Amino acid sequence: MRLRPIRLSPFLLAIPLILLILSQAASRAESRMELRAGDEVYACSSVPECGFGTLSRVSNVCGCGRNLVKARVVEVEGEKATLVVDGRAKAFRTVGRYACDCRENCGCGTISQRPGKCACGRILLPLRKTLME
Repeated sequence: MRLRPIRLSPFLLAIPLILLILSQAASRAESRMELRAGDEVYACSSVPECGFGTLSRVSNVCGCGRNLVKARVVEVEGEKATLVVDGRAKAFRTVGRYACDCRENCGCGTISQRPGKCACGRILLPLRKTLME
């Protein structure tokens, strides 16, 4: 008895690639903080010196150890936002390399450029880069 080779259609072979792209796009969306001019968020006052660039929708502590302070968004352009923090304009990235894993549980939306902890106490998770980057 001779076994015939299994032939997989190109569509079936493409399914894992499509799922990978969609999952990475989802993780990218979770790392973005959607901001508009006039919004108020909490931001690290020691940016750019500390390098964390932490932004959150709730009061929190930056990875550098300083408390996040209330800041007002002045301008948003692409993946950068200008915020007024302690009376001074500072630039922040609106896409984090790390993000809170709590999602809808606490709604803090915390993002950071370095690892640290969220206001809810969870560790900020590293986000995978997309295939497009």
